[in-house]
Amino acid sequence: MRTRVLSIAVGALTTLALAGQTSPSTLSHVAKVGDEINYKFEAKLEVQGVVIELSGKTMQKVTKVNEDGTWSYQSSDSGVKVKTEDGEQELEEGAPTKVEMGSDRVITKYGDGGDEDASSIRLMLLETVKKPEKPIQVGDKWSATLTYKGKETVPVKAQYEAIALEKIGEWETMKVKVEASEAEGEVKASSSGFVWITLADGFSAKEELKISKAPFAFSPDPIDMSILITRVK
Repeated sequence: MRTRVLSIAVGALTTLALAGQTSPSTLSHVAKVGDEINYKFEAKLEVQGVVIELSGKTMQKVTKVNEDGTWSYQSSDSGVKVKTEDGEQELEEGAPTKVEMGSDRVITKYGDGGDEDASSIRLMLLETVKKPEKPIQVGDKWSATLTYKGKETVPVKAQYEAIALEKIGEWETMKVKVEASEAEGEVKASSSGFVWITLADGFSAKEELKISKAPFAFSPDPIDMSILITRVK
């Protein structure tokens, strides 16, 4: 009898655990003014035959949250190092960048008008997981078209799939597969990989992506690159 009771108890606990793991999620951002989300990043790219490795830290500080779910933050980089076969150097810190986000997780404004950077916006769209129209769970798929009302940007068509619930560091996350491509232009940039979204607040806990034909203001030719971004705080 005792063995049977234990088996039933274990079975019940397992069922509850699985139910919790498959609980639908909206992937919504839950931001509060003053929140600071810290990341470390690594990137590898090749420019005109020269392999460049980048590393550093990024901090996003939430500056405004609106009732309709839109919000704003300032992004600042620090300790950015550039490594080539000739050696390594650390870049000077630049001014923070102001970013405005829609309630659907898609960027709506970058910079202060005059310093709008089309290359950065196009890359952000390729890395974005747009909020699904309804709560999702592991195994669900959805698609979206991402647009930005600004200069020299193009729509991005993206396919998403909720792959698994995984713990990244201290964060419980939904692992989402991303396949995205620009819909217009002679040279269409694309991305593929995974983004792990924190269930508690909607910020990414990890991004591991390969971007093909990435646009950069400093390069006349598109660039293939890989990026790894990990949340640390």
